[in-house]
Amino acid sequence: MVLFAPTTNAVNATPERLSQIALANKCTTMLCPPMFLEHWAKDPSSIEKLRNFSRKSFGGDPLAHQVGDILQKSSVAWTPSYGSTETGSIALMFTGHPLPTPANHIMFFAEVFASLCQGWTLFSSPFDGDSSGQLFQLIIKVSQPSILL
Repeated sequence: MVLFAPTTNAVNATPERLSQIALANKCTTMLCPPMFLEHWAKDPSSIEKLRNFSRKSFGGDPLAHQVGDILQKSSVAWTPSYGSTETGSIALMFTGHPLPTPANHIMFFAEVFASLCQGWTLFSSPFDGDSSGQLFQLIIKVSQPSILL
């Protein structure tokens, strides 16, 4: 893990600075916001540098679809990360499998999802107004537990 050195002056993390420091310190894992990927995707030499990381993930916002396409065509696979400060990641990360299409699909840990949803009935239905037919809404019905005495 590489962190910026303590200082009284704020250090702004930029795509260039993060890439430079991570490569100089031989990091193998990269976790960054999608805006950094969007910046790197514009430059073929930056895309080539990304190949140095064996595990790559982004989080905090969705990845622009065209950036996901550029990275996939360049054989640079990224995994979307999803979680919270309190729980950590609840999405599968660093599985070694290619990035799903589209790039923003997230695969959840089955165990985590099951424990979060105990007593719930889950189903999905097409999202109103979606002409692509690929957008669904998750509907959660909270069920009352049945207790047998």
